[in-house]
Amino acid sequence: MSSRLHIIWLVMLCFLALLISAYAFGYYWIYPPEHSQAIKYSRMVPWLVYGHFVFGGSALLTGCFQLWTKRPSLVHSVLGYSYCCCVLISSICVFYLTYIAGMSWSTLGFLSLDIFWLISTGYAVSRAIKGDIETHRRWILRSLTCTCAAITLRLMLPVLTLFLSFETSYIIVAWFSGIANLIAFEIYLYISRTSSVAKTLPTKGILNL
Repeated sequence: MSSRLHIIWLVMLCFLALLISAYAFGYYWIYPPEHSQAIKYSRMVPWLVYGHFVFGGSALLTGCFQLWTKRPSLVHSVLGYSYCCCVLISSICVFYLTYIAGMSWSTLGFLSLDIFWLISTGYAVSRAIKGDIETHRRWILRSLTCTCAAITLRLMLPVLTLFLSFETSYIIVAWFSGIANLIAFEIYLYISRTSSVAKTLPTKGILNL
């Protein structure tokens, strides 16, 4: 990928992350507990519901903007630790939400994504602690790919509902939003390796994922 296209892609990604994060941060005011039918009738714990949105949105925001930071640097480290903490808290909330919602094809899809999200983040952190930066880089990007499923979901769902029922569309995006992102990333990783792009990228700056 050329430098110009790379920058355009990052700008678009961060713009979408800002939009989705703004929605996540405002979820409490959009759907307050006293007016949320889902919380009222399923007896969900409100702070766990909103915790998923707030910390999930924070993970999306910090993760995407982390791609612009230089490393090693204080900003990179602070954003990195913040991202991992947000992933941990949000993923714990997802376990609770899927338990309350009950097992279905859609909840199973979200639960599978959540498990891989948590594992990939934890493994990336463990490799960073051991100094294996290249492996850390690959796995933290896999984690961010899972985080960006929030973007893919909200782009896919309106399109699918034009042709399918909402229930069917929701099941599809529950599985495909994460899988599509991971497949796209693995293809990118494969092309980067085979074309030796990784060797030609600078070691610092916004063009170094």
